[in-house]
Amino acid sequence: MNDKLSPMILCTPSILRGNGMGHLYRSAWIVEKMGERSKNTALYLPEAGKEGFFSKDEIFGALKGRAVLSQIIMDRIDSTDKIRMVDTLVLLDRRETSFEFLSTFSEGAVFIGIDEGGAVRNLMTYLADTLPALTPMSQANISSPLLLAGPVNRREVPDSVHRILVTFGGEDPGCLSESTIRMVQDTGKAFSACDNFDITLCLGPFALKKEAAIRNRFPDVAILRAPSDLKELLFHYDLIICSYGLTAFEAVRAGVPVILRNPSRYHDELSNRAGFKIMMPFGIGLSNEIEGFDSSSFLSLIKRPERINSAIFINTGEESALLPDLPEFLASHTFFNPICPSCGCKQEKSRLRSLEKLILLERFSDRTWYECRGCSMVFQNLHREQTEDYGEDYFFEGYRNQYGKTYLEDFPNLRRMAAGRLKVILKLASGADLLEIGCAYGPFLLEARNAGFKARGIDVTGDGVSYITDELELEALNISLEDFDLKADFGQERVDVLALWYVIEHFPELSKILSKLASFQGPGGILAFSTPNYRGISGRKNRRQFLSASPLDHYHVWSPGIARKVLKLYGYRVRRIRVTGHHPERFPLCRKREGVVFRIFKLISLLFGLGDTFEVYAEKITSPEEG
Repeated sequence: MNDKLSPMILCTPSILRGNGMGHLYRSAWIVEKMGERSKNTALYLPEAGKEGFFSKDEIFGALKGRAVLSQIIMDRIDSTDKIRMVDTLVLLDRRETSFEFLSTFSEGAVFIGIDEGGAVRNLMTYLADTLPALTPMSQANISSPLLLAGPVNRREVPDSVHRILVTFGGEDPGCLSESTIRMVQDTGKAFSACDNFDITLCLGPFALKKEAAIRNRFPDVAILRAPSDLKELLFHYDLIICSYGLTAFEAVRAGVPVILRNPSRYHDELSNRAGFKIMMPFGIGLSNEIEGFDSSSFLSLIKRPERINSAIFINTGEESALLPDLPEFLASHTFFNPICPSCGCKQEKSRLRSLEKLILLERFSDRTWYECRGCSMVFQNLHREQTEDYGEDYFFEGYRNQYGKTYLEDFPNLRRMAAGRLKVILKLASGADLLEIGCAYGPFLLEARNAGFKARGIDVTGDGVSYITDELELEALNISLEDFDLKADFGQERVDVLALWYVIEHFPELSKILSKLASFQGPGGILAFSTPNYRGISGRKNRRQFLSASPLDHYHVWSPGIARKVLKLYGYRVRRIRVTGHHPERFPLCRKREGVVFRIFKLISLLFGLGDTFEVYAEKITSPEEG
């Protein structure tokens, strides 16, 4: 490897003997497709040639003639390359990845699991499940067989079965080919249907050594020798007999009926979950006696081929147009390692150990939610680029869609809320200098001035700042908090009161923001903000629904407990919590917004702080270093 390969995308499949060739073929396909967009894409096979794994020659033979051959890295990445590969995206198609294998990559590597079922599943930054699992350790970000490469060549479901393809992957590790052929032929002989069965056996690259023996035993069976792209040949057949895996799903999408013969009960259970019909007994196929096979049922089944795939949850049709394939899907997303925005998981030097400090909460296609074990912060790791526009539309059409009126139409109500917040601040603040961050159109600033504060504000919304300066005749700057300098912009070192109403959740780099806010205040300064409540009734009743509904630009969600922990890190002590946003109608069993039941649940919500928003009033005690 050399510098020009960094940053890069590495796809590393399982090449363990007995795991079949599906992982290798799929990873090769991903590398070839993603390689069309990035030259720094490679198939990474550091285990090639080790005991129990396929050799370099075997792998090159299996991929003969494919473009991916020029994109293979066999040698293990050493420590020098680790330093260079800080932005490496690692796609793990290994079935079960070990923690030790992950540790061979650089600290900055980002891991994406494809059908990952191992102990490190929850450490994956992103999870894509293309095949159903029985009991996954955790939910995937996206799960669909349509992420797999679908065949271009398709057919209508046949009226009858004549041409049968038997295939058991690159290895046929269960030795099922010969006994399966014998079962099909015996059925034909028993029911005088032999002439109607034209059987082809597809031998994978590591099963070709069986070809001579199979030709001797079954001279009437055609042999298909390790085709480079089997899925595009499936449409030629009326029935596919194979084990559970990629070929089964490809056949369904090609419009070909599929009947499975699996090497184990576990594969039978997977097949049932996906809706496949299982025809033949599982187990090693070299036995002279084949128990559990009912030839009459088999013949009856294939007389109605249109019924074979009826239960499978993907079928032929236009479903494939609804979702891009896996390489295209990954290319449309962004991937970064999750880091707690408030504490940064700084207690661990190792990146993997830092990941272990995070509790995986929920996965969605566009983001993943975590909870930090250290400071309890709940935050999202976005997988799509987020563009924020807090312009006029945000406060008019966007605000109307959410509240039924525009921000300015709601101005009187916002002033009333501001007056209530200022009553709390007046009891805590020792000075009269107030700065509101995210002041919008100024209802809080207006009430603060009326309450005797020297009130100023900043906001990224130019229209709002213009309204404040022109209509309300208050001081405000059109600037982001990240670019704001208290001394340079307002000529002062400290401010007595900092206020952020439903603003703090919009900052992705929370640690920098809290450090900056803390630098604006000395001991006795008051920090006041409001934000959604993770421990409100909505979050408690249905966490997944609550996090799914959280706007994409809400990078973290707080609770009173989280606020106490996090603010302490920055030298603040919480003096007052006001839980707001009480919605009794969101409680189970409360159907109406009136009546006795409604009033009872409202009392419960008030007593136990179950509102969906809350306000924090904290006093600066020390500097972060002192705390």
